[in-house]
Amino acid sequence: MSWTEHHASRFVEDQEGNLIEVDFAGYQCQLLMDRFASGGLCLRLVDLENNDQIARATVCLPASSPPHGCIYIKDYGENEGLLDTLCRAGVVTDTGERAPSGFAELAIARLSPFVQQQFAGMEENRASDQKGR
Repeated sequence: MSWTEHHASRFVEDQEGNLIEVDFAGYQCQLLMDRFASGGLCLRLVDLENNDQIARATVCLPASSPPHGCIYIKDYGENEGLLDTLCRAGVVTDTGERAPSGFAELAIARLSPFVQQQFAGMEENRASDQKGR
C-alpha cells in the first residue's frame, strides 16, 4: 500500500467530496488531518508531488486549548500567509482573536463545519480500527 493510499481517509475534502488543494509557498498541497500527541487537532500541508510535509498549519499550546471547533494557526515566519490560504480554501474562518505564544501570537480560526465532520469521522475510523486489532 502506498503512502497516499494509507493516508487517503485523512485528506481534507470539500463539500462535494473533492480533495482540497492549496498553493502555499510555491507548492501545490493537499491538507492532511492528524492529532497531536496531546490530542489537539493537527492540520498539515503535504506536497502533491512527493508527499513531503510543506507546513504544519496548527500549533498545540500545552497550557491551553482553542475554543471548541477552532484551531491555533501559526501565521508568521515561514508560515506567513497560511491563515489567508486556508480561509480562501474555505477550510477555516478567522475569528479575529489571537492567543499569545512566546513572543508571537497565534491566530484562532474556526474550522468549517465540513472539516469538523471529517475530523470527527477520522476519530471514529481510528477508534474502530483499534477495536478491530
